[in-house]
Amino acid sequence: MDDDELVRVLGESLAGDLTVSARAADAARAAYDWMQVGGELAELVFDSADQPELAGVRGGAAGVRQLTYQAAGLTVECELSVDGVVGEVLPPGPARVRLQAPGSADRELEVDERGRFVADGQPAGPFSLRIARPGRPEVATPWSLP
Repeated sequence: MDDDELVRVLGESLAGDLTVSARAADAARAAYDWMQVGGELAELVFDSADQPELAGVRGGAAGVRQLTYQAAGLTVECELSVDGVVGEVLPPGPARVRLQAPGSADRELEVDERGRFVADGQPAGPFSLRIARPGRPEVATPWSLP
């Protein structure tokens, strides 16, 4: 196919009726709504594993990884170590945090009045946190590897 024939074929395809059927529009809306069923997805805005190592610096927290997630009006800060996950939900307030990991039962983590939570033992594989606050959509962090 040469350029002239390609332009002719494209012109024919664009000359047709480009309106979207009501059925197709409804299906697209339903697919988008289904994506939102699980709540809002937080964005990973900081991962200490992505930061370069500083030469000659002493006293760093060896083996501790820091993660920060954000969603509309919510920040979740976490530290991962071999001992477990320590985190904080900001702004503080009533919340429930659930740690999910494939192949194991979800773990409900107690959140104190300052928004802090602790999970003993580092997840063995990928994990995600789901944060539920009264009167707001549930927020899920993306899956992360320890």
